Amino acid sequence: MSDVQAVARCMPGLALDGPPVGDRVSGHLGAKIGPITASFAGEGTLRQVPAEYRQIIEGRGGDRRSGSRASGSVDYRLSALSDEAGGQATRVDVVIGYALTGPLAQIGRAGLVRDLVRRIGEAFAQNLDAQLRDPTSAMPQARLGGLSLLLQVLADRMRSLFSRLAGRGG
Repeated sequence: MSDVQAVARCMPGLALDGPPVGDRVSGHLGAKIGPITASFAGEGTLRQVPAEYRQIIEGRGGDRRSGSRASGSVDYRLSALSDEAGGQATRVDVVIGYALTGPLAQIGRAGLVRDLVRRIGEAFAQNLDAQLRDPTSAMPQARLGGLSLLLQVLADRMRSLFSRLAGRGG
């Protein structure tokens, strides 16, 4: 978990420009969602809190084409777990935060952006889990699959709408 480059490969659409230099890192996040393409380039900072088995990565950047800005953070903490049989495991709690400003934020609806970020977070967690379960396996090549991701978000929203409508009719 302290290997920032390995963690970054688990985040869909994120690529680092190189290894961290001290507590700084640079990279870019690309996404294609339907007709909208964005490529955010920027930098981030790393903060480790060894006593809490915690690391915080904060980043910010901009998309040159649209003039939009994004910032985000990934805060993860490790904790030891034991099961009834005495087996040991590690729990990883991850909190992801973000902010999007500019034309892309105005074009997209807030609920759709939240759902999209939730899906990205879920993909990150799945990729991270796979890597932690078998560190010798090849790292997942995480990409932000825009159209399929957008279709999943829209399908979730439609199911939610139909569930609410069915609840009113019954």
